[in-house]
Amino acid sequence: MVLAIALNPQAYASSAVDPFSLQRVEMQPVPAEYASFWIEDDSRVKGQLPAEEVWRPVEFATITAGPLTKPIWFRIPVQNVTQATLTNIAEVRWLNIDRVDYYIQRANGQEHHFLGINEQGELVPAKNSSFDFPLTLQPLEQVTLLFRVETRYFSFLPLFIWDQQAYEAHLVTVHNWYILGFGALMALLLYNFSLSVFVRDRAYLFYCCYVVSILIYEMAFNGMGNVFVWQDSIWMHKNGLGLGIYLSFLAGTLFFREFLNIGAYSVWLQRLVDLSIVYWLIALAALFTLDTFFQNSIYMSMIACVFALAGSCYLWYLGNPLAKYYLLAWVTLLFFTVLMLLMIIGVLPHHPVTEHGQMIGFVTEMLFLSFALAARINLERDQREKAQKQALKLQLDINRERENTIEAQQKVLELEKHNNQMLEQRVQERTLELQDALGNLSVANQELARLTVTDPLTGTANRRHFDEMLDVEIQRAARSSLPLSLILIDIDHFKQLNDQHGHIAGDECLKHFADLLTRMVNRKTDLVARYGGEEFALVLPETSQDAAFVVAEKVRLAVEDMRFSFKGTIIPITVSLGVVGLIPKQGMTVTDFVDAADNALYSAKHGGRNRSVMATAAS
Repeated sequence: MVLAIALNPQAYASSAVDPFSLQRVEMQPVPAEYASFWIEDDSRVKGQLPAEEVWRPVEFATITAGPLTKPIWFRIPVQNVTQATLTNIAEVRWLNIDRVDYYIQRANGQEHHFLGINEQGELVPAKNSSFDFPLTLQPLEQVTLLFRVETRYFSFLPLFIWDQQAYEAHLVTVHNWYILGFGALMALLLYNFSLSVFVRDRAYLFYCCYVVSILIYEMAFNGMGNVFVWQDSIWMHKNGLGLGIYLSFLAGTLFFREFLNIGAYSVWLQRLVDLSIVYWLIALAALFTLDTFFQNSIYMSMIACVFALAGSCYLWYLGNPLAKYYLLAWVTLLFFTVLMLLMIIGVLPHHPVTEHGQMIGFVTEMLFLSFALAARINLERDQREKAQKQALKLQLDINRERENTIEAQQKVLELEKHNNQMLEQRVQERTLELQDALGNLSVANQELARLTVTDPLTGTANRRHFDEMLDVEIQRAARSSLPLSLILIDIDHFKQLNDQHGHIAGDECLKHFADLLTRMVNRKTDLVARYGGEEFALVLPETSQDAAFVVAEKVRLAVEDMRFSFKGTIIPITVSLGVVGLIPKQGMTVTDFVDAADNALYSAKHGGRNRSVMATAAS
């Protein structure tokens, strides 16, 4: 409710303090010592102002009455001390006021001007980024300026009296500086948003949300949003500053949580951060649904600033390498924010640094945080490289262990072959020893099969892969009723070759022989495998036993013509081959196939070697 002052104007044209002397200059800030204030009392009669003794002097460095929800009256006596008529502008450089009534109490009457939201809920907006009112004084005239302020934030009234032309030039300069600050924030926003698209890091997304919230806050704080963005929005006129405060602290807390990975260092600190996030979400919900600004949010903001400062220090102490970057950015912003808050509550005087310093702090903070995000990427890259090096070292260790296992397996196989040849006459003993050796061989083969499916010496399939593929082909051939053939090949007198020419010659012989088999058996469905020692196997799907025998003879003849040479010496090589081919029955196993081929191979070796023998039957 606006008071229509109808009492003796002269009674209110004087006050207990001396009037502010108005000179003929471009701009004069009105010090707080010339102002007094009164908190409007609903019990008083409409249209009456209180007696002189009720007015309290403003005992702060700025004209302010603090965070009060009741309407506040400010009174400033002003006198034109010149001999000329002064046509001025009275600027209230604080737009976060729901409504302001401006009275000029003269000796012969009063003037009244109004900006903000009227009693019908309609908005009479300010035309500039400040509330400005006309002030014309005759030579030596003394008047009393009365401001009735309604706000849900701070009853803050930074008052400046301007020459009209100087005020217009001042507005252009102020707007240019704000555009420069907003432009810097927008550049950082677009740059880091583009990075967030490429790196897909949530910290960048929260950073961008933080910048957007700061833009909303700054536009509400300095009035640029009221003039250029949400001009006729009554809701934003009333709640723009609160929305900016809530969004900036919510986005800033989310960024703080994600950027510093708090949960990895301190569980209790993360819980406190989560509680803070819940508070700002509740405050936002109240602002949108109940149109209510929590007065304690001013103090909660201060607590959050101190908490972020202490939390980043604590995380730095715990070894978080990114905390120092966040701490540097936050200290910069906190310094300028504290100066601004001290100005609003009246501890520090109104000054360009205290008024605009927070914008400088925000730009500097965003710049430091942008550098911090880049440092975060470098840190993660270094950690990945370190992990890759450790993984590579582990893989090399595994490879060496695998090579040692394979070498040990080869020695076991050679020893087994030697024992078999030496103990053929002792069948029963040989069987018992063979069972024991095969038990060890099975364990070693399982480990070898786990590490690799390729024989490291010849490049052909190893024994386990052979067994697996033969089992698959048996099942496929049984389902489709197609023939399947298996050829087992043994290099004749291979032990003598090793004894006479050395194991290196034996290895070269095996590799030459494997290359020959690979060249001769070139269907994609065929499999060349090293069965063990000097034994090799050919798996020929969709091939009859007669066709497989033809292949075996080609292999045998090709080996005779191979002319294997080692250190200039031609070493004749022959092979014995056992061939089995049939249409498998359901339930037939790899062992059935191999036993049939092995029996045929046994017959070839005992029949004089260097020959191919077909199996007579396989069950």
